[in-house]
Amino acid sequence: MAVLNWAQAMLGADGNDAWTLRLNLAFVAVSLLAVSVLTSFLRDKWKRRKLPPGPPGIPFLGNAWQLLTIEFPWLQFTEWREKYGMLLTVICFPGTIADVLVERPHYVP
Repeated sequence: MAVLNWAQAMLGADGNDAWTLRLNLAFVAVSLLAVSVLTSFLRDKWKRRKLPPGPPGIPFLGNAWQLLTIEFPWLQFTEWREKYGMLLTVICFPGTIADVLVERPHYVP
């Protein structure tokens, strides 16, 4: 509320313009959120370009949501192995370490 009062004082807004000012502030907040989600998505895509294939994740959570929403996570890994092969990348909470899963040790150089 203090930000709204400060913005009204700076713009000389009276009571009628307060609603317009609130809408403008809401638009700016939603726009900043959309830009941050898009930036996170593009940054994650850029990081994964040299990694083995794997399931696509969502911004800010990666593949964690796929593992937390099922009862037996190892079944999800089995499904991913069948779909992406014996060497796959799983990213839980982007910005942290990407896990490259290897089924057979002789795949690692």
